[in-house]
Amino acid sequence: MKTFILAIVSMLAGTLHGQDVDWARDLYEHGLKGRALEMYVGILHTASYPPAAKAEALYYMGQMSFEDGSFATAMNDWQKLVSEYPESPRAVELKDRFTQLQEVYSKVADPPIDSVVARSYIKNGDFWARTEKKFEVNTSLLPNLDLGAAWYDRVIAEFPGTEAADLAMQRKVFLWLGSVDADYPRNVAGMLEAFVAYEAAFPKDENLQAFRYQISQAYWRHGDWLTTTTWLNKIIQAAGDKSTFYSDMARARLDNMHQ
Repeated sequence: MKTFILAIVSMLAGTLHGQDVDWARDLYEHGLKGRALEMYVGILHTASYPPAAKAEALYYMGQMSFEDGSFATAMNDWQKLVSEYPESPRAVELKDRFTQLQEVYSKVADPPIDSVVARSYIKNGDFWARTEKKFEVNTSLLPNLDLGAAWYDRVIAEFPGTEAADLAMQRKVFLWLGSVDADYPRNVAGMLEAFVAYEAAFPKDENLQAFRYQISQAYWRHGDWLTTTTWLNKIIQAAGDKSTFYSDMARARLDNMHQ
């Protein structure tokens, strides 16, 4: 009986711990990052939480630091995650990718410095240096389209079907939309290929209508009225019998074109 009771208590504790992790993630995803961070730090430093919960806490602690520009702190959290919980799914995701993560920095990442004296010396030096600690990258004459698309393709290949892949596919369409006028109609093929792949992977995504309208505008700017009409009708068909922002605008554009 005692063993049975202990098993029940352990099961309930695991359930509660899982709920805490979910709660912290919900706080983070809804913009309550301060409260989420407090919960994750608490999870990390409470002995009763299982390794999976602590690994998740370190992952999101690093994520929040990274988003706030505290790159060195983020790297410390993620390296601790990989070192202490190497079998966790989050560690597997991050392992051997620290070089890629570090190269995302646009500014020098200052590591945490314990010595107040050392920090004061650096601050005094910064006062006289009067230069922004930022890496400048000259992208002239570089194949921006190819390089940008290649990074988005990495996300799509490594994280298929996820929100990350959804975002990467959207960004890839934006990449081509922003370049189509520079080399029209040559870049149209890339724009359409990116959109078709995105539409096939996420057929119910709420942003599809907006992208369809952007594509119609690309044709409209270059006087291709027939293809513009085709894409405007796609918007109306996708909306069905509903009156939406983009379907109403598509109808208005069609009426204007045919007057």
